[in-house]
Amino acid sequence: MLRRKEKNITSLVLCDYQTTHIGLLIDDALCATVSLSNHQSNQQFILSLDQLLKTNDCSLCDCSAIGLYRGPAPFTTLRNIVASVNALAWASGLPIHAAHGVKLMLWSLAKQVDLQQNQAVCVALYAFGQDVYYGWFTDYAYTWSEQHVNVGFCSKDEFIEKFRLKCSMHERVVIAGNAWEKFDICAIAHEMGAEILDPFVTVPTIQMLAHAIVEHDAHKLDDVIQTVPFCQPLYLKEISL
Repeated sequence: MLRRKEKNITSLVLCDYQTTHIGLLIDDALCATVSLSNHQSNQQFILSLDQLLKTNDCSLCDCSAIGLYRGPAPFTTLRNIVASVNALAWASGLPIHAAHGVKLMLWSLAKQVDLQQNQAVCVALYAFGQDVYYGWFTDYAYTWSEQHVNVGFCSKDEFIEKFRLKCSMHERVVIAGNAWEKFDICAIAHEMGAEILDPFVTVPTIQMLAHAIVEHDAHKLDDVIQTVPFCQPLYLKEISL
């Protein structure tokens, strides 16, 4: 009797500013996804994950890991999702591939736009109030490295000053993130000659998470994805980077 080949399955969970996305990464391909509003996910996340697994003829026990976007995102939803994933990982004995959201966007976009020497990607995510979570990645031609990455948070006005300075230092700057539209500062990006992708990328996606986990499995993308038994939510305002 032929034995069915075992599949490499990773459950994926990503909550952005409005929606919680659940997916299955099967043999390095994103094969199935389901999306819930963040309000729905507070009550239906575990049930929805279980249904997605059953629909694809598997269970959490068949998975090799859980891929998790650990923030930044709205506080309540992020806290609930991370707590639920921690409980599932503990109960099933699975490791968590935890993704740093800003670095995930930087890495993914740098690959997408074929970033080269003396070029940069700038991500700006809304940090609530008048603050911005920001990230810069430069010189991708030298490969992804912590020394080319700068991540943190600041006020909107301070970010604009940082952005103007960075633009003056690089031949090409590509921008992404929901803070540009939230604070209506895309005009400043145009003024400084920055490149705005079409379609504009506003938040990390489950496709980004899937691609990064595949890359991490092959080449250890440790600065973007950390494999841990227990995960803390990422709030850039509270965590020293």
